[in-house]
Amino acid sequence: MLHIAMSGVDHTTAGIQQRECFSLTVPQQKALYDQMRQIPGLLGAVVISTCNRTEIYLSLADGTDLHPFHLLCRLLELPQRDAPVLTGEDAARSLCLLCCGARSRIFGEDQILTQVKNAVALSRARGMADGVLEVLFRSAITCGKRVRTEAPVVRGEASLARQVVEQVKEHHAQKVLVIGNGQMGRLAASALVDAGCQVFMTLRQYKYRQAEIPFGVTAFDYQQRYERLGEFDGVVSATLSPHYTLETERLASLERIPPLLLDLAVPRDIQPEAGQLPGVTLLDVDTLSGPLLEEKRRQALAALEPYLERYVGEFMDWYRRRPAPPQELREAPPFSHFPFFVDVSGWKALVVGGGKIASRRVMTLLRFALSVTVVAPRVEPELYRLAEEGRIQWEQRPFEPEDLEEASMAVAATNDREVNRQVGLLARHRRIPVSVADNREECTFFFPAVVPNGTTVVAMAGDGVNHTHVAHTAHKIREALRDETEN
Repeated sequence: MLHIAMSGVDHTTAGIQQRECFSLTVPQQKALYDQMRQIPGLLGAVVISTCNRTEIYLSLADGTDLHPFHLLCRLLELPQRDAPVLTGEDAARSLCLLCCGARSRIFGEDQILTQVKNAVALSRARGMADGVLEVLFRSAITCGKRVRTEAPVVRGEASLARQVVEQVKEHHAQKVLVIGNGQMGRLAASALVDAGCQVFMTLRQYKYRQAEIPFGVTAFDYQQRYERLGEFDGVVSATLSPHYTLETERLASLERIPPLLLDLAVPRDIQPEAGQLPGVTLLDVDTLSGPLLEEKRRQALAALEPYLERYVGEFMDWYRRRPAPPQELREAPPFSHFPFFVDVSGWKALVVGGGKIASRRVMTLLRFALSVTVVAPRVEPELYRLAEEGRIQWEQRPFEPEDLEEASMAVAATNDREVNRQVGLLARHRRIPVSVADNREECTFFFPAVVPNGTTVVAMAGDGVNHTHVAHTAHKIREALRDETEN
């Protein structure tokens, strides 16, 4: 039996108001995965949340009976809602159709493939993409890629960004404001620039340094949006904000309101009542996405059949041939971090921070054949003594990006969240292994608890959250080794 089940809501079963309740940000999805890791019999899960749908795919152990959407409602603390459940081959076929764009509101749209890739990558990062789901999603994504290159009849007339351009042209808007610098906002802005529009974009103040502004687009502070709205013929809003970016009352108080408002967000960015203001046209993702001619849809679905038969069939054959996993692997999802013991002779370790955590990290690193540099304005007495003895190098100053140039590995252990974040970001960009003490998501390795015993080294790491459990386990191992030596 194939233990895969999927369920959810999409544009065919729920309107935008209902879909808003299930629209999930990345932090919300991470919290969901953390809860699902504790559910017996649940081996893996992938959540796909876009403006058109929220779906959940589950991989289940023998004898486990979970309704995917009921589980989602329970974890989100929402009233239970019924939704059809697909299992086994039907679930695999549905995912392949999704990756081909055949289940999108704009038939054949090209953004869903990236969204599916991102969904399984997030599940993988949270340790919830088990082997079955990994193979299933890889097969479906490959199917979607092949369809896009080999079956042009399946390609949609327009993506959502192209629909934005069509509406802007139809309403003769020349100067357009895009609110939001996410993927959808950038796509829409670029498409509008290519169409010859004068395009502006709002940025949150804290995002100015890291923002990617499309070529030809002028940016200004998000807080200035109301005072500048009168300049524009149209507004496109595409953020992940839980609050309205444009409110009806504030719009009504303006001398001039842009006549065209396009809301690409779910949950919606623009208060729906704004569409009732005189001279204003408000379109959301549902009203923007026009239906494809039925004949073209029929032709496209027929063209998909050979691809569906191949990739769903290959996945089913793989599943039937695969050996049953050991019982211990059926009872819990796989660990996301594999422990490597690598030769660090001659490595240069950079430790940013001089407090108690940094001091413990340094004492562990000094047990190995690498050199340690500490960067911090102030350090613990223990680190000061090590620097005086020449066992470490201490740079008495704040962290600078250039500190990573010769580093082989890095540890961020300051009491400043922004400094730790910057160290992690720059180290990952340089492909330098980094441990960030106050944020597991920014680590590329977890700093282990090390128990040396003669020529043997025992190292333990947890999930980056339960440090007390790791420390307690390390203590028990130390005690056991000590007792063994004494006996």
